[in-house]
This record gives sequence, C-alpha cells and structure tokens, in this order.
Amino acid sequence: MDGNRKWAKENNKNISEGYLQGQQVFDEVCLYCLEMRIPYLTTFAFSLENLKRSNDEIRALLDLLFERLRDKQWFIENNIRVYFAGVISLFTKDEQRILQDLSTSTSKCDGLSVTIALNYDGHEEIVNALNQAIKQRGLIKVVTKDTIERYLYTSHLPPLDLIIRTANIQRLTRFLLWKSSYAECVFFEKYWPDFKKEDFLKAINDYEKRERRYGK
Repeated sequence: MDGNRKWAKENNKNISEGYLQGQQVFDEVCLYCLEMRIPYLTTFAFSLENLKRSNDEIRALLDLLFERLRDKQWFIENNIRVYFAGVISLFTKDEQRILQDLSTSTSKCDGLSVTIALNYDGHEEIVNALNQAIKQRGLIKVVTKDTIERYLYTSHLPPLDLIIRTANIQRLTRFLLWKSSYAECVFFEKYWPDFKKEDFLKAINDYEKRERRYGK
C-alpha cells in the first residue's frame, strides 16, 4: 500500500487524508477478493522501519488505523477473518486489546482471511522464529524448515502467490521474506489511493498468464 504520502502531497491534501484514502482502497480490495473467492489477503500496513518517521506522522497514521480496526462489525458482516503479524507488543495495552478483540470477534468468519502486518519486518520475523525454536531445544533436536514455519507470525498463511506494489516501487522491502520465495510480482506506477478495481483485475490477469516453474 505504497504512495499515500506522495498522493496527499500531489493532491494538496494533508498526510492523514492520504492514509484515509488508502484505507478506503484497502476495504475495496477486500471486497474484490471476496467477489473473486480469493481466500487470503495480506497487507503491509506498518513496518518496523516506519518507526523512523516523525512522531506526529506515526501518531496520525496509527490513530487512523486503530479507529478503523475498532469497526469490527464491518469485517464480521463481510465474513472476513482478521489476523495480525508483527511485534504487537510494541503497541500500548489499549491498542493491543483492540487488535485482540478484532481477531477474536472475527475468528469464525470464513469468507476471506486478511492478515495485517503491523510493526512487521521480514528479517525480524525469521529471527524471532529461530529464537522461539531455540527456547524449545529440549523438545526440538534439529531446527528444520517446518520448525521455523511453526513459529512465524504468519504460520497460518500458505506461501505467497502474488505481490502487488504501487507507487512504482519494485522491491520486497522485507515483506514476508520467508513466504515469498516463489511469489509473482506485479508493479503499478500509480499510488495506492488511486488503485482501482481494473488495476486489481489486471494484476490477477497478469498472474494467471505466467508459467510458475518453482525452479524446475
């Protein structure tokens, strides 16, 4: 979901308006997935590196985010189960309760599984999984791929099929590094707040035309 700030600047709006428009596009993409019976959607909402931004910008973004996540009824009515991935302990106790409440309240929804990456970093996820495995060394003799998978924040997810990036950014930026080894990537020059249904359909169409060889 790249380009919210640049979209705001180029449209003479404040940064909060850019993030708010980006949130609306996220809601629309969830509905597109439901319509097309796509079972999983993961969004990179806030990275650990985003903590380097100004306190005012961080607070504005998180205030909008948690205001949106309090609206659990929207997710329930649309049959969307919500997961969170990342270092959730960095949030305040009240914020953690909002995340837990939304996860619990949507736990029986089965139309779409949405994972929202917050305070997330792909390197940190793998390091954390290894540390969790080491703590179980009395029970685990050898750390395997399956061992690491078990302790990932995203252990509930299958490997990624498709990564969509906007704002002409053509890199992974530590997004789900463990899960993305064979993911196909589709890039758009337009900013996330301008992302439309036709763009989503184009990405899906491009993906379906590709031959996935998995190293063969």
